[in-house]
Amino acid sequence: MKNSWDSAIVAPQEVKDRVREMEVKTEFQFRFKRALVQCVRRGFSVEESFGMIWEETLELVYLPDSIQSELYPELIAWAKRNAWRGSPAPVLEAGQ
Repeated sequence: MKNSWDSAIVAPQEVKDRVREMEVKTEFQFRFKRALVQCVRRGFSVEESFGMIWEETLELVYLPDSIQSELYPELIAWAKRNAWRGSPAPVLEAGQ
């Protein structure tokens, strides 16, 4: 008979991998958002900057396809919520 705790036990390497994925995702988000804010402050629109910044950030921070497919729609939603239509862009801090 299999113990119910067996399915809850996670190998230490799996935990390390998940933590590293979260660190990479967070770093990518921070760099992407900071770059987008800077472009908007310089007078570029969110629409014309988004794709270019995505590609540039991917060159700096490698993301596996699985994380890219999760993060891309999240950042599109973030950009839509924060389309700063002529007003100064907010200052970003880590984790936003």
